[in-house]
Amino acid sequence: MNILTKISVVVLVVWVLFSSAVFITYVRGSESWKQQYENMKSAKEVADVEAVNQMVHASAAIAQRQHDMETAGTAMAAVRDENSKLKADLADAKTANTSLGNNLNGIQTRLLALESNLKTEIELRTSLEASLKATNAKLLEAQRDLTLSQDQGRQKDAQIDRLGAESKILKTEIANLKEQIDKQLAQIESMSKGGAPAAAATVSTPTAAVTATQKITGKVTAVQGEVVSINVGSAKGVKEGMILMIHRDGKLVGNLRISDVEVEQSAGVVEDKLLNPQQGDKVLSD
Repeated sequence: MNILTKISVVVLVVWVLFSSAVFITYVRGSESWKQQYENMKSAKEVADVEAVNQMVHASAAIAQRQHDMETAGTAMAAVRDENSKLKADLADAKTANTSLGNNLNGIQTRLLALESNLKTEIELRTSLEASLKATNAKLLEAQRDLTLSQDQGRQKDAQIDRLGAESKILKTEIANLKEQIDKQLAQIESMSKGGAPAAAATVSTPTAAVTATQKITGKVTAVQGEVVSINVGSAKGVKEGMILMIHRDGKLVGNLRISDVEVEQSAGVVEDKLLNPQQGDKVLSD
């Protein structure tokens, strides 16, 4: 039942009540017809006013209901739009969830692959570290062997140099001896021909040292095993076979037999060594 029907029913009920009152009044005859007319007129006016008020209230109610229905329709439309949006968001969320699930599966697969690769890398690193350790051990051993070989090589080089110096000294002594022998042979030959005997020549033994006619001073410039080089040579009166003394801080280091002479430097072999000669040691002829 709508609002208009309710209003019509109310008006009809009012009219019936009014008519019943008029009829009852007329039947009873307690009032005159004029009074009854006035009463009926007043009642009708009241009923009309009431009906008008009812109509006004009904119209206001209808307008309010229409407004409420429009508001409700707008709200329903908004709710439907929100519902559609939520459904769309839910669909997007489901799609995103599915995508995330796929991505998660892919990440887990890659993670397992990375763990496997990491395990392989760790094993390889362990193997390489073991190989490196073994290589380092071999390298240390090779370095020790190389150091030993170098030491042996230096010792052999020193021995070769010493033998070379001794060879030069022996050659010098042999040359001196040969010269003395030639002189004696010449003297013998002269005596056999009846000539006057020559002045006796002094024959030096192979180990005789050549004495210096002037004072010689110098310094040791290099030491290689038993072979020593000095910074004075033939320009200062140094000769092959000469023996010079090596001093350090007033102490005798040993004797140096000269075997190789140049103008500004010379070299020889250390004899009667008391200390190991060093670079900077002094060299004296007496």
